Amino acid sequence: MGKGDVMTVADWAPPHVRPYVEAVIAAIKDDPRVVGLTAGGSAVTGTMDEFSDLDLVVICRDEHQPELLAGAPAFAAGLGPLLACFTGEHVGEPRLLIALRGDTPALVRRTSAEAASLDYLAQIEARLPELGYR
Repeated sequence: MGKGDVMTVADWAPPHVRPYVEAVIAAIKDDPRVVGLTAGGSAVTGTMDEFSDLDLVVICRDEHQPELLAGAPAFAAGLGPLLACFTGEHVGEPRLLIALRGDTPALVRRTSAEAASLDYLAQIEARLPELGYR
């Protein structure tokens, strides 16, 4: 997908995570607080396999970030069987929600979701050249 494209389907996602990604897209597509959704980690590098976790970033308007973060556990629970979820303060990332899902037999699937504000994304974008990205 290129700049300005809208993610409406999860065709990019491997089959084992596609239903979950489609559920996330369906849940946020009409939410006016949400600006976008992007993937990270092995989904971006093309190295995702059946044992990989799924890293998603929900991009929201700055003023809605606290509200979305507060509702993140309920949001995760509404997407399917949830064994547990917790925020990422233990790794210094309070915007992170780690969800352990129980919808894959014999395997606990970990999903990470982050509510990133537009201001935070602008800060990251400004640092990309110093990190070696164009």
